[in-house]
Order: sequence, then C-alpha cells, then structure tokens
Amino acid sequence: QYEALRLLQERPQVRDELRSKIAYVMVDEYQDTNTIQERILIELVGTDNPNLCVVGDEDQGLYRFRGATIRNILEFKDSFPNGQCKQVALTVNYRSHRDIIHFYDHWIDGQQWTFNGKTFRYQKTIEPRQAEFPDVPVVLKVGAKSDQAWHQEIFAFLHALGDSGHLEDWNQVAFLFRSVKNDQVRGLAEYLEQRGIPVYSPRANQFFDREEIRLTIGALIFLFPQFAQVRKWKDDAELEIWDYYDHECFKLFAQTMRQPENADILRWARQRAQEHRVLTQNTDYAFSGLFYEMLSFPLFSRYLEEDLLKSGLLDSRAMRNLALFSQMLSKFEYLHHISVLTPEYLDKNLRDLFNQFLRFLKDGGINEYEDEAEYAPSGHVSFLTIHQSKGLEYPVVVVGSLNAVPRKQHTDLDEKLETGGYLSRPPFEPLSQTKFYDFRRLYYTAFSRAQNLLVLTASEVDGHGRTPSTYFAEYYRDIPYWRDPSVRFDALPLESMKQMHLKREYSFTSHLTVFENCAEQYRFFRELEFTPIRKNPILFGTLVHQTIEDIHKTVLRGEEHRLSEDQVSIWFDTNYAYLSKRERVYLAPIVKEIALRHVLRYYQRYEDNWAHIREAEVDVSLVKEAYILTGKVD
Repeated sequence: QYEALRLLQERPQVRDELRSKIAYVMVDEYQDTNTIQERILIELVGTDNPNLCVVGDEDQGLYRFRGATIRNILEFKDSFPNGQCKQVALTVNYRSHRDIIHFYDHWIDGQQWTFNGKTFRYQKTIEPRQAEFPDVPVVLKVGAKSDQAWHQEIFAFLHALGDSGHLEDWNQVAFLFRSVKNDQVRGLAEYLEQRGIPVYSPRANQFFDREEIRLTIGALIFLFPQFAQVRKWKDDAELEIWDYYDHECFKLFAQTMRQPENADILRWARQRAQEHRVLTQNTDYAFSGLFYEMLSFPLFSRYLEEDLLKSGLLDSRAMRNLALFSQMLSKFEYLHHISVLTPEYLDKNLRDLFNQFLRFLKDGGINEYEDEAEYAPSGHVSFLTIHQSKGLEYPVVVVGSLNAVPRKQHTDLDEKLETGGYLSRPPFEPLSQTKFYDFRRLYYTAFSRAQNLLVLTASEVDGHGRTPSTYFAEYYRDIPYWRDPSVRFDALPLESMKQMHLKREYSFTSHLTVFENCAEQYRFFRELEFTPIRKNPILFGTLVHQTIEDIHKTVLRGEEHRLSEDQVSIWFDTNYAYLSKRERVYLAPIVKEIALRHVLRYYQRYEDNWAHIREAEVDVSLVKEAYILTGKVD
C-alpha cells in the first residue's frame, strides 16, 4: 500500500492517467481503512471535483490491530474544502427487531465517548424500520452454574426453538464468541454434535483432530519406519507433538489397517516402508506423490466420493481437508526444494516435515474450508468469531464470551510512536481509552447481527473469573431467562436465511479445457483445490507465452528496432531462470530447446509485419446469469 501511495505521489503522470479513467469511487466499511488507504483514495480522486462516496459505521470499527482508524470516517469531511462534502445519516435499521435495536443502542451508550473535550463517535439513535413487531421478549439469556448444565440448557433451548415451528434450518442460528478455539467453546460444539446438531466452525483449529488428517499423517509415518529414530536430533530430545504422532495418528492408522478390507493398502504400505528403510537410490516421487498413491485405496478414497460433495459441507469436509493437506505438502516440498526422495537427505527431510513444518502448523492452527458463497451451510448451527460475523446477519444470534473485560491492546512501541512525533498527523483516540472503545464496538457488532432473536449466554461463575463480567452483569441481569413464561417462540416468526448469489468465475484455459480433458481432474484440482504434482507442461506453456509477450510489448512501445533472434533468446533465458526458480520445476535441455524453437518460429513468421498487434494481454469477461467467463486476449 505504501509503495502504491509513493507511486501516485511521485509520478504525477501515472496518477493523472488513473484519474482520467475513474469517474466514481465508492468505498464500504470505511471505518476499517487505514491512513495510507485514505491517502491513496484522495490521490485517485483529487480534491477539486472528487466523486467519492464512503459508507461506514464507527461503532463497528474492529480492525485497529491491522492499522485501521475510525478517524478516517469521523474526519472524512476535513479532507476536502469546507462545504464540499455532503454527509448523509443512515439511522434506520432494516435488519433487527426494535427491542434488539434498543438493546444494542443502550449497550453502545454505556460508554463515555468524550475525553478531554473531544468526542470519538457520532451521536446518533438507531431507529427500527416501520413495521409491526411481535410483542414478545426477543432479547433473552441462557445460562447455568456449570459447563455441563450450560451444555444441557443450550441443547434444550435449541430444541425448543426447533419445536416452535418457525425454525426451518439449523443454519438460522449463529453462536458468536471472541474465539472459537478455547476448550469451553469446543466442548459445547462437541456436545451439540454428539447429540445430532451439526456445528459449522471452520476456524476452531480442529483440522489436525479430524480422522482423515490423523490417518494421513499416520500413514506417512508408517511409510518411514526409521522416523522414530531419526526424529531425534540428540538422545534426550523430546517434542510434545511426538505424542500426537504416536498415539493419535500412527496408532489409528495401524489399527485401521488390521481390518480385512484394508489388506491392499497394508501390502502397499509394507512394501514402501521396506524400500524407504534402506533407500539406496533416488525415488521418482516425493511426499506428495506418496499422498496421492494413498488416495487410490478405499481407506482414503471413501472420503472422495462425488456424492459426498453434493450432499453438503459436513459430508464434504474430509475431502476438503485432504485437499488442504495436499497444498501443505506441496508447499513444504517447494520450500525445501524437494522433487524426489534421496538417500542423502531423507532423514533431514523427515525431521523438517514432522519436527518443524507440521508442528508449526499444528501449534499455529489451520482453518478448515470456508465457502464464501455459503456462509451459513444448511443443516448446521454456526460457531463464529465476532470478527467473522461482521457484515452478516442471522435470525437467531447467541452471543457468548461474556467473561470478557477490556484489555490493553497497545504496546510500548505504540506509545513511543505517538509521543515521539513519528506520526504524520497528531494522535487521535487516547491510548488509555482505546481498550474500552474497542470492547464496546466489538460486542455492539455482535449484538447487531441478530434479526429476530438475540440471546446472551454464559456458564455462570461467581467470584474470581466472574461470568458474566462486570461489564455485562447489568445487561444480563435485566433480560428474561429463556424459560420465563413470557417467552413464546411459537409467537416469534424467524426470517429465512438469505441466499448469497455470488457468481463464480471460470476461464477457458483454467477451467473449461481442464473439464473437457477430464471431469475427475477438474473436480480434484479446480473444485476441491488439490495441488497437482507435475508442473512441467505448465512451465513450458508459461515460458513460451511470456517470451512472446515480451515481443508484443516491445512492438507496442514502438521499439521494433530492438527485436532480433538474439534478443528473443535473451528474454527466453531470463524468463526461464525466473519461472524455474519460482516454480522449482525445470525442463530437460531438449524440451527447453523445443520451447525456444516455438518462440523463434513465431518471431520469424511476423518479423516484417507487426502491424496486426493491437494490444497485449487484454482482460475480457462475459457476465452470464449464473457465472462469469473470464480470460485474456492478445
């Protein structure tokens, strides 16, 4: 972003050309922009006659940790001459029941937003839409004095909703937490799933707990029987993850292979393990090659049946996770320059893969597959972070993490930057108050996701670690319990989930030709996003294309005099050096020579007539009712 800003500021000709092509700029979620982004916008539209419209709500500014500042929306008018910027207040809420609106309006007003005479919020009152609302309680609480009782109450509450006749699908319910990775949230999710309520929680860090991933890792360990010895870089070395490998992965795979239906993979695995134990020459495969061999056996291929993909996210989760694992293996081999397994480096490769690469990924957490076109999969209740839910809406929202309190977010470095005169403009929000501001904004965002029913929930604790914390106690105390006689789910209609009509993009070369060649290959590499192993044909085509592109661009710059077979060969070699280094794939000398001959034949054919070249790499697209076709035309 900074380099883009420098380009616009230091190259007026670039800036002016861009301005001439832009008629209007519209920016949503403006409260989440940073200083550099705002300056880029100003450079793009200018200040003379700008056509710039920004929309935002400072009460939902959640991204300070990414450099965002709500001063951009609060001081937006100051970027332009006085009277030039028109402000329109959007204060009617078309989403929520009026009592939900009143609740979160009351919540945001619970903070003192003026400090040292300066106010850090537009004063406003959100009004409900003109409509008839059900006259029943719609802001409730579900709580209990222990985790076990809390689980039971949540389960009973959900089934009471289901029995009301208004809940069409579990996906109308979303649980929002500060984090979905802690034991309490994961415990609730497991409790619900064990009792038949599927949970969609792609960021719960459960990737390495899934059966298909533990089987895959266990199989890889089985294929290298020396791993138990070579993983130790010294005699007394110990890593916590070895317990996971030994007891949750290897043990699971070994037990599964004893089943009669897995006799074929057992024979294959034993043969491979014997070869790897005393490897004497290079193989013609690496770890990803072994992974794809494993997928051919029923133990793994059962996860890849096409019917599972059609039946919904829960059933297709395993194949999505295996695809993600293929991407991880491919990335590991790329980073460590592994194209085949060799006797010289095998022990080191095993240590790097298991002791470092997979360990770091497991410790850091891997998110499971998310489909942006289906943010609330049918048949599942959603467990999301509050940040994940931003911009979304659900008929029923259950907000947890009520043990939270405002916590200092800034560091000593932030204080030095503000007080040391390093910033390009004076500080805005006082650092001492930002933790309170951000806390209110976070839960305001959570509460305002609800359309018909808002529920506060807690496994209640008194004394130390009080839950709900002091900041929620008043709000929690004053709302009715869900079992209160005044609560009538049968009198509370719920909105249906809105479909997200995102059109998928398809290109001729990346999608259509792949599908025409092999529908199963398309499913694997495009739909499921498995990573292919062999890239040499791709490198060949890209190399030829890129070098011809260099010829075209030289012609379009009016520099035909630079063209010669020697110059084309230089471009070809330069492109090959870059592409082969980037892709970590190389062409045999004879194949490289064939590629160069392709380019030179093209050059020789048009050497005396470049007039037909009009443009290079023109992006084209065709918008259809259900999809978008994209491509490039020379």
